[in-house]
Amino acid sequence: AMCQLLRYYMIERGLTDGLPSPRFEPVMLGREVTWKYRGQITPETRLITVEMEILEVGEDATGRWAVAEATLWGDDTCVYRAHGIGMRAF
Repeated sequence: AMCQLLRYYMIERGLTDGLPSPRFEPVMLGREVTWKYRGQITPETRLITVEMEILEVGEDATGRWAVAEATLWGDDTCVYRAHGIGMRAF
C-alpha cells in the first residue's frame, strides 16, 4: 500500500510525464530503507490508513525518483513504519 501511494504521488505530480510506458522500480537501489513492524492487518481490521511525507524528489540519468517516510495504520494501531522508502520512474 505504501509503494502504491508513492507511485500514485509520482504520477499525479507529473514525474512520469514524457516517459513512454513508464515503469517503476519499487525500492531504489543504493538507498537504505528502514521498516518497523508492530502487528499485522487481519480480516478483522476495519480501516487501513496510509500516511506519507515526501522527503525528496529528483531526477538523474536513470530516471525520476521520490523518497518518503510512511506509516500504515490498522484501525487505531500503527502497524508499519518505513523511513527512506523510495521509487524510481524510468
